[in-house]
Amino acid sequence: MSQELLTEAGTWLLGALGKMLLGGLGKRLFGGMGRWLVLAALALALVVLLATCMPGSNGQDETLTYSSPVEIGIAQGEFLPGTDIQYTGKSDKDAHVSIGGQQALKKAGDSLNWQGDLVEGVAADLKLRVVFITEDKLHVAGTAEITIANPTPQSAPANELAPIHYKLPVAHRVKKGAAIPGTVFIYAGKTEQGAHLANMEGYPYREVGDSIVWNAQLRDGVWVELNLRTAVITDNTLGVAGTADLWISP
Repeated sequence: MSQELLTEAGTWLLGALGKMLLGGLGKRLFGGMGRWLVLAALALALVVLLATCMPGSNGQDETLTYSSPVEIGIAQGEFLPGTDIQYTGKSDKDAHVSIGGQQALKKAGDSLNWQGDLVEGVAADLKLRVVFITEDKLHVAGTAEITIANPTPQSAPANELAPIHYKLPVAHRVKKGAAIPGTVFIYAGKTEQGAHLANMEGYPYREVGDSIVWNAQLRDGVWVELNLRTAVITDNTLGVAGTADLWISP
């Protein structure tokens, strides 16, 4: 089966399951919040699908983009990380939100979008909706696309004290001779020991399902912690999927 047909079939199947589980059946089985958990599970399944089917990476590009579903809780008085959107409190069923200093009321299901630079060289496009509201937190979910300009990955501990943090599911399909995006690990090909990753300290082979962990500084004020697993190994491509924790400091 061609890549295009496999991608189309897999996406259709996930969509059909999503409609079933997020519709009447999902409501009866899981309730309101349960449906959001199902949505998260479907998103993770799509990550693995994309690791198999998405176009291969040829190596490090001038930009590094992470795009995925997200769920974020904004504590009262705090800001959506890196933005001018602040949750200021709850009244009845509404959330009071300050957007660039302008007050707004948001109900469950309302949009809460933002586009701009988190810091110099790091752009974000957040398309979010209010999921539910409590006195302590405003919970939003949707998609986040974060683009890092001119990344130069260098091994370094992640700065977990940085004020801006996003945790994102990721998937990459890496061509032989190219690096896993955001790392210095080059896929050197399939061997009897598994995938051979050049530039890796220590044992450089990974079987399907094995972990790949990488901590690095991508540019000034931007760090990443990648927790990946090998999903597909062929003579010409390596598929990996997992999570990326991004820490960003102005």
